[in-house]
Amino acid sequence: MESAPVTSSRAQSATLSSATGHLALPRQRRSSLQALGGILSALLALAPASADASIAYGSINNFDTVNDTGHECHGFEIDIEDCHSTDITYTYNYNHYGVPNITEDNSVAGHPKTIIRWESKKNPDGTWAAYTAIPAGPIPPTQGHQFTNPTVNFGGEHFGAGYNKAVGAVSYNWLIDNGAGTLVNGGAVQVSTPTFTYCPPAAGVAQVQAVMVIPSHTPVIWRQADPKSSRTRSTIAVLPRYPLGVRLGPHGKTRRLHRMGKGPHHRR
Repeated sequence: MESAPVTSSRAQSATLSSATGHLALPRQRRSSLQALGGILSALLALAPASADASIAYGSINNFDTVNDTGHECHGFEIDIEDCHSTDITYTYNYNHYGVPNITEDNSVAGHPKTIIRWESKKNPDGTWAAYTAIPAGPIPPTQGHQFTNPTVNFGGEHFGAGYNKAVGAVSYNWLIDNGAGTLVNGGAVQVSTPTFTYCPPAAGVAQVQAVMVIPSHTPVIWRQADPKSSRTRSTIAVLPRYPLGVRLGPHGKTRRLHRMGKGPHHRR
């Protein structure tokens, strides 16, 4: 006679209850899972807000960025690794902070880092002279064009920079007051940063040369006022390779050239 299978009380407690439709776990295991859930919740609560990068539209050359740090900001910083300060070709300065400070960090041998820092100056009483406001609500992407107007301050700025060589990692951060009057990184911003790789031409391979063919003759219209009437007489002439805008008239006299087309005094 075969004996019936023996099921332990632990296995029985882990079976599916037909009455509730839930998996019944042992009390000890439930306690462990609840404790683990509490730890995960605490870790998520302690995670820095900078994990969610700020909103930006554009690329490093010109971009709008929204201040969603939850704080008034007093500047912005771009750090470019493997880049000398002399490699910076331009910066966009039409914002609340004007021309940035550009410095070079050579603390790591062979890996210079350029720091572009737009920051507010201070008033005589120690307060910040400029700031980027906290948005009152979501800002539509097209409304970001107002970020280029320093007379408007509703929660964002327009920045940009250029360089003339291939660089390393690039990071972007808002700057906020740490409570002691010092600006610190207040929130990371994700900005599109294209990378370029230059491949020199192979030796002995003919290179393509771009050539623009200029027409030998260009049709133009010159116009001359008729002194006996209020009308203007137009004449079509085919002239040699004169640059656009040259003045030429009959018998060598100079006249302003106009493109062929309709105008207030044009007659067919």
